[in-house]
Amino acid sequence: MSRWEEPAWLRTSNSISDEPDVVYAAFNLAPGPTQFVETEDLTIQVLPFAQANAVNLTLLGSGRDRQHRLYRFNRCGHQQEIQTTNVRRDSFLCDQCEETSRDLPSHIYLIDIKVGEENWLKLGYAKTIDARISHYGLPESAVTEELVTIDFETGRKARTDEAALQKKYRPHRLPVKRMKKFHTKSGSGECYPLKMLDTLKDELNSINEGF
Repeated sequence: MSRWEEPAWLRTSNSISDEPDVVYAAFNLAPGPTQFVETEDLTIQVLPFAQANAVNLTLLGSGRDRQHRLYRFNRCGHQQEIQTTNVRRDSFLCDQCEETSRDLPSHIYLIDIKVGEENWLKLGYAKTIDARISHYGLPESAVTEELVTIDFETGRKARTDEAALQKKYRPHRLPVKRMKKFHTKSGSGECYPLKMLDTLKDELNSINEGF
């Protein structure tokens, strides 16, 4: 059975008219032939509602270009255009709220990275691990595997614990100059040799058990 919801309404003109526009969300419908009025110039677009709902957004419509859509933040109610790639990665913040990434849930992670014969460990923290990995600038041939992930209520707490580990094991890091050959954009300063795997896993498990 089909159902309709009214997630938002807006006014596209604030001068010559006070006529509101209504955004409807329809569910369980099947595509069919259009019946446009002759004077209408409309374009049908397929937009990913479920993708937005999964990251606590409501999709309202198209944005300024093909890469952007207009969303409403379900938590604060503000509306904002966001790149669809950032929605898929859950990598965005409300521009109107004072909240920062360090106020939101985050993670400390340990990943294994392989590029050809080279193999190393990367320790870090991030709100969205996949998004962070994509910002490293690794070669297309790179293979990554998440070994340990610890969830934190805030990025602030995750950053504090991660920074303590980085400071403790700084002498064991791989040379930054060498790792920049693979981490062409970021992340070259927190890489470790495979021999540090058990040590880092024990440290992370200790943090996790302390929660």
